[in-house]
Amino acid sequence: MTNAATISFSSSLSPTQWAFDRLFVLCGRAPRASQLAELNRAPGLLPLGADGYNNVKRILCAGSIFLSNPEDEESRCLLVDAQDRDTDCVSMGIEAHIVPDRDRFRGTAGILRDAAERLPDDARILVVSASEVVQSDLNSVFERLVAVDADVVLCRDSGGQPVGCWSIRAGNLRAVSPVGYSDFKEQVLPALAKTQKVKVVTISEKECVRHWLCDLPSYLHCIRSLAGFQSGPQVLMEPGVSIASDALVVDAVLLRGATVESGAVVARSAVVSGVRVRPGQRVIDRVWTDKA
Repeated sequence: MTNAATISFSSSLSPTQWAFDRLFVLCGRAPRASQLAELNRAPGLLPLGADGYNNVKRILCAGSIFLSNPEDEESRCLLVDAQDRDTDCVSMGIEAHIVPDRDRFRGTAGILRDAAERLPDDARILVVSASEVVQSDLNSVFERLVAVDADVVLCRDSGGQPVGCWSIRAGNLRAVSPVGYSDFKEQVLPALAKTQKVKVVTISEKECVRHWLCDLPSYLHCIRSLAGFQSGPQVLMEPGVSIASDALVVDAVLLRGATVESGAVVARSAVVSGVRVRPGQRVIDRVWTDKA
């Protein structure tokens, strides 16, 4: 059983005293049954605000502060789905080493084991899921992880639910099979808890307001929440988007190169990159792929 004692963080502790050697950002695809899968982009790379702001960028920016060698681009690794080998992260301004899965069915533990294969056993890895948006200050969450010296350090909220970031030493991934599916939470963690030093830090409710990018309503809710609900419904547009002057677009996301033509209505929806909403069409509560 893991030691679930709450650990407090001393603000006087400098990140240079305790640092991670690698930052692994898990950037898998949305579930196939989810509307977000139709956007053909990992949830963590979907826009959350203006100027190309997305969750991967947030995580890389905050996590880099706690790296032992932040100038080394390979210390920041974006672990992407095997079918996303051609993901154009450069055009999004993401500075990280792209590591595609060897196999689509490796599971979280398998993906981490493969990415950490060449690291020394004592290397400390910060692992963060890009599909979970922590609305509060990510730095305060990472501070609690970096301050704890253990083989595995997990995060939970005040209600006892796991938070999608944790740290682990590379050596603890060696036992994971180099082939096949391996889940971290169900298979690897229980075994590690029996033999290794595993600790859990609790993040207060105020510090841990979270959103899961699992479907279209949750994605749009996250955007509104980050912008502040008082500002009303948001419209996010990536470069190359065109909207006719008499079209109505509200509470929506238009990905790169999308076009909304004369008299069209787009509400509580997302439009796929390069797709046209034709004159007079109504797109409401859906992902528009132009296949309807």
